[in-house]
Amino acid sequence: SMPNLSVVAVSLKKTRSSAMNPHETASHLADLLDAQCYLIAAPALTDSAATRDGLMGQAMLKEVFDKGAKVDVAFLSVGELTASNTMLSVGLISADDVRSLEKAGAVGNICVYWIDDLGRIVDHPLNARVMAIRPERLTSIPCVILASGGLSKIPSIHGALHAGMVDVVVTDGFSGNIALKTAEGTVKLVTGYLREALRASWRGRLGYAIARPAIDVMRKRIDPRRYNGAILVGLNGIVVKSHG
Repeated sequence: SMPNLSVVAVSLKKTRSSAMNPHETASHLADLLDAQCYLIAAPALTDSAATRDGLMGQAMLKEVFDKGAKVDVAFLSVGELTASNTMLSVGLISADDVRSLEKAGAVGNICVYWIDDLGRIVDHPLNARVMAIRPERLTSIPCVILASGGLSKIPSIHGALHAGMVDVVVTDGFSGNIALKTAEGTVKLVTGYLREALRASWRGRLGYAIARPAIDVMRKRIDPRRYNGAILVGLNGIVVKSHG
């Protein structure tokens, strides 16, 4: 028994049976670890924003959500916004919802919330009905592991990474390579703009001279050449795929 270990479902039960049910996954993991399990008997999406606000005001539910935001490790996935996405297939959203989400700029979801390609929660009525931990609260969790893959989920993975919601990504090689290349391209673009701005005037050059130690630390931290290995899982031995 592990009395000090807890498992918390950070997103909630679907209204239909599904192979991917957070309640069942959390319960099974807690059984395997002989740990305490915290679940919420509520749907992932309520019928209205008012219902959602009323439920979230309940002390019991608030306690579990607070526990979810204070876990040491979180295991998550992301959903895509396609005609075959999981929420549509289990009846949580409709085909009309998919079209309106696309117009709102959504590319997928994390913790049931629909986000854009930069990881921002989009302005859409569905997001006002979600019963789950808000994605921005993930940034306070020490280690967030995202396991997801496939071409259709690349925008969602990129959004979660861009917003700093996840620390570790477990994905297929193709999706991982695209995510890394996108991140590298963004870094090069931003550093290029910063370099131009600092060289544009004597004030900029003076500012660079003062801030150079901090800039050098940042440059080393975001240099992809310093972190160029990926662990391949599912094999009989240890295999590291080097970048480039």
